[in-house]
Amino acid sequence: MVVTRPGVIPAWQDFLDLGVERGRLVRGIGEPTWLARSGPERRESMLHEALLNEAFAAPPAWRLRCLYDVGRIGPALVDEIWRTHPAVVEGGLGRISSRYRPPGSAVASPGPDPLAEALPDLGVPRVEFAFGPRDLGHVRAEVIRVALAWGLGAERTGEFELAVHEVATNSVHHGGGHGAVRLWTDDACLICEVRDGGRLYDRLAGRRRPDLSLGGGRGLWLVNQLCDLVQLRSTRVGTTVRMYMYV
Repeated sequence: MVVTRPGVIPAWQDFLDLGVERGRLVRGIGEPTWLARSGPERRESMLHEALLNEAFAAPPAWRLRCLYDVGRIGPALVDEIWRTHPAVVEGGLGRISSRYRPPGSAVASPGPDPLAEALPDLGVPRVEFAFGPRDLGHVRAEVIRVALAWGLGAERTGEFELAVHEVATNSVHHGGGHGAVRLWTDDACLICEVRDGGRLYDRLAGRRRPDLSLGGGRGLWLVNQLCDLVQLRSTRVGTTVRMYMYV
């Protein structure tokens, strides 16, 4: 089974549930990052590794091993592996990671909130504007205009428009009633960022499969399904969502 983020957590949950149902020990192997992935993709892969510890805090029958080529990925990423995994196997020797700190835990030195780090500066945006409750139509129109001019194509432009609309609507309903949109383009990627003054406390929002019997809670999940990559950060000063679509 090959699954990419953000479908990893629901896929592992299904796999785990099946094993428990059959009374079997579940063992899994994941390869979350490799050199061919872009910088933002590698960043989100490591954040996802940290969030797996929250999604499966106390599994009853669960063994998951993540594979890394430590000789090629560089010392910074190796250090982050030790900080995001409770146990590490190196050279055939398994050991508890003394650098691991669950985010927000009750230990003496809790780890940082993985959703609180700053996103990198992307330079001057191609488009930038503020919006409020009456401007959601303008948000959609600008996304469509830039995406089509960039050459995204009608179908994927529609998907991107829907994703941005979902995030902007969340800003209106939960982020103080207004927000700001920024758009960047390069040869390979269209990026839209939506920022507002709200705060998201659920670090797994958009990563767990939503309960379809509930009236809401599906927006961020949908955004993750529609876009090639989503970066979400939230602090006391506000929430930022960056959505990527590749050529």
